[in-house]
Amino acid sequence: ARARARARARARAMSRGFWTYKDLKEAHQTYETIEAADPNNPAKHFYMGMTMQMAGQTESADEHYENFCKRCIEFFGSILQAVEFHEKRLHDLKAQGQTTFDDREAYNVQEMIHILRDHNKARRRRRGCSLM
Repeated sequence: ARARARARARARAMSRGFWTYKDLKEAHQTYETIEAADPNNPAKHFYMGMTMQMAGQTESADEHYENFCKRCIEFFGSILQAVEFHEKRLHDLKAQGQTTFDDREAYNVQEMIHILRDHNKARRRRRGCSLM
């Protein structure tokens, strides 16, 4: 129970932008692992974006998040298909008992979904479409 309370506090802090050096190091290590295993994997841009965000480099982070979305479109065929893939992934993680409060992978997948949805909303606004 105590560990779960610490995990929830950590997730709340992360959602407000309070990162630790360990968070930054783990995000960068995840980026390097993905880059080595599959350089075309869109997730590498998400993790580099997180690394830059944690380091206070918001412009660079935004560029990497934008690249994450663009690569997802290329990889999945559309933003909506990418969102569906990540929503299923999050559902599977939750079915295994993981939550966005106490599991880093579930938290990150949820953030990927938010970034993809925000990107889609921005694209629609630029085109003058008000429907989701």
